Amino acid sequence: MTKYNIRVAQESDKWMVLDWRNHEEVRAVMLTDHVIGREEHSAWWDKTMQMAERQILIFERNEVPVGVVTIYAWDQEKATAWWGFYLDSANLDQSDKTAVWLELEQKVIQYAGSTLKVYELYCESLRTNQLAWTLHQKCGFVECQVPHDASATAKDVVYMKYIYPENKVDRRPALYLFASHNTDFLSDILKKQSVVYPQFPYQIKTCEFGRYQFDLRDPENHELNSTEACYFFLERIEDFFPDIYISPTEESLLQAEGRVGEYLSFIQQIASRGNRVFVADFALQKNFPYTIEEQLTGSSISMLIQEWNKALYELKKTNVVNVLPYAQLLNRVGGSFSNKYWYMARAPFSIQCLEAYSTAIIGSVFASHSLSARALILDLDNTLWKGIIGDDGMDGITLGGDYPGNIYKELQSLFLALKERGILLAICSKNTEEVAMEAIEMHPEMRLRKKDFVSWRINWDPKSSNIQELAAELNLGVQSLCFIDDNPVERAEVRRSVPGIFVPELPEDPADWYQFICQLPELWLPQINESDKRRAELYKKRVDIKKAEASFTDRSAFLTSLEMDIKVEALSDSNFERTHQLFNKTNQFNTTTKRYSKEQLKNWGLSDDVWVLHVKSKDKYAKEHEGVAALIVLKQGDEWIIDNFVMSCRVMGRDIEHALIKKLLYVAKQANIKSVVGRYIPSAKNQPVAKLYENNQFALEGENWRFDLEITPLPQESSEMVLNWSV
Repeated sequence: MTKYNIRVAQESDKWMVLDWRNHEEVRAVMLTDHVIGREEHSAWWDKTMQMAERQILIFERNEVPVGVVTIYAWDQEKATAWWGFYLDSANLDQSDKTAVWLELEQKVIQYAGSTLKVYELYCESLRTNQLAWTLHQKCGFVECQVPHDASATAKDVVYMKYIYPENKVDRRPALYLFASHNTDFLSDILKKQSVVYPQFPYQIKTCEFGRYQFDLRDPENHELNSTEACYFFLERIEDFFPDIYISPTEESLLQAEGRVGEYLSFIQQIASRGNRVFVADFALQKNFPYTIEEQLTGSSISMLIQEWNKALYELKKTNVVNVLPYAQLLNRVGGSFSNKYWYMARAPFSIQCLEAYSTAIIGSVFASHSLSARALILDLDNTLWKGIIGDDGMDGITLGGDYPGNIYKELQSLFLALKERGILLAICSKNTEEVAMEAIEMHPEMRLRKKDFVSWRINWDPKSSNIQELAAELNLGVQSLCFIDDNPVERAEVRRSVPGIFVPELPEDPADWYQFICQLPELWLPQINESDKRRAELYKKRVDIKKAEASFTDRSAFLTSLEMDIKVEALSDSNFERTHQLFNKTNQFNTTTKRYSKEQLKNWGLSDDVWVLHVKSKDKYAKEHEGVAALIVLKQGDEWIIDNFVMSCRVMGRDIEHALIKKLLYVAKQANIKSVVGRYIPSAKNQPVAKLYENNQFALEGENWRFDLEITPLPQESSEMVLNWSV
């Protein structure tokens, strides 16, 4: 039986490897194909043997060396490495070489994954060496773009990589659950649920329960005390008042009140570090033996709980913390307490409650990070109604009335309610458009009509390509879309072909859909304002504008035809909420992706050294001006700094941003300012503004962009829109 082995090279292998390297068959497929002398080889060998990021390995067959493997550019932090090899061509039979090669490659793949723990293993081959890259493919390598650390060469090279999913490095900041009860079960379920969402921005970390106040005060615990970490404080009333169900005396209540006050004070102190902090509100978990009078008028315990929650909500108003709706969760989930888990492991929650709690945590994170879905893409057949409209006709589909039609009418009511809360609705259905739209407009039981959808794709094309078209038309990233479809095959196709989109796996029974969709984390919203309620209307206008643009051959003429009227005003009570929302919800057109608290904005609004600018826009399709952009301008001596510039994706592509930059430069020049600096910090989503300052004649200096008003001529102001500066 043939045995293959791979081992670390020894000094005695040095000259054998050189002989193999200089064989004419080996040199013919190398990027550097000259004959290597002993001095050159010795220098390379000695240096490589000393380098942590390089390794030389010997491949053996039945303990006889037959090949050499070089591992190089091994980056343990990034979990990447490169490899190359050659065989003992002089002593291997031609018929043997392919078999030995395949065995060597399998050993390298195994070694890189289990010993080096790499996530991506790269290799390169001359494109003319078809045998090499064909065998790499056979072993699981896939062709890729030129890696950033590839060797410079003028030759035609094929780059390939092998991926080890189990070794992927998780660079997301940590999320911790803090409580005086055992959160291990909750952490486990949260890990399982969050892994379904590639958008989830944190990795779940565990810590010993009951110790968080000590650990958060420990300056040596750098990982836990990282400013990027996210904290969930999940103390229950029972944690502060262990005897509440045994001896709820007035003295015990006062002691519990003191502990709650200290707890909230501690949280406020931790939140001041800059961490994102969530706090569960207060509610009794288990049943309590209230008298009938207490149930009608309220008990002293109930009154205290209200006071504690009032104090917590005051912290939320100042944007210091986010509140996790624990009390509402307990009302929704029956049988939340687990007697057995509590007595065995100090874990108070039932499995059903743990799953709902985990969903609430994920939804709260999505909402606070503006990662929630902004549009629902809805199927039609067996989703908005039961039946196939193309086969059954309008009279044959089931909608409204008794079961099961009442299921679908109630689902439509849910989608309509979500639309009223600012979530856009669109259609993606394999159907004949005329037939489907007739049912939507004419069926007497339809709750959703044509006017409720911002756009649609009703045809026989793959749903994934239709969804990508819808995303482009609405100027939304696919990660902002949630696709609802009854067909698991269609869901799988979209999930596979549109990475990043939310595709919930619906329960088998449509009767369970309403409650399931209501609790989807991707549909959690932090709040609703008037702008949210008008979102569908505004996006429909955007679609109309896109269609109008197609009829113009001259872009400048098209922009002029929109009759845009732009107003720039200082932060005020009337625009404060919209300004705060723009800074904290905008991801694509956001030059630095900084988030600002309401307290920060209020303080800056009162400062002479900072401008908080609110921008309103109106065009011929709109009835009134709408808040679409905001800027933070720091005034530092004879220099102004654009600390952040955000703009709604609804108005991207209309050159409003360029008009604003030009106007700001003119205002700065009139104020005898010498230069204006623009800051840009790249993120995964803000590529649309990568060239904002470059396209407006700013020059890159270090990490910032500068417009020197003493040297650079001012650009011509836009003639395609009216811009009123009233700051």
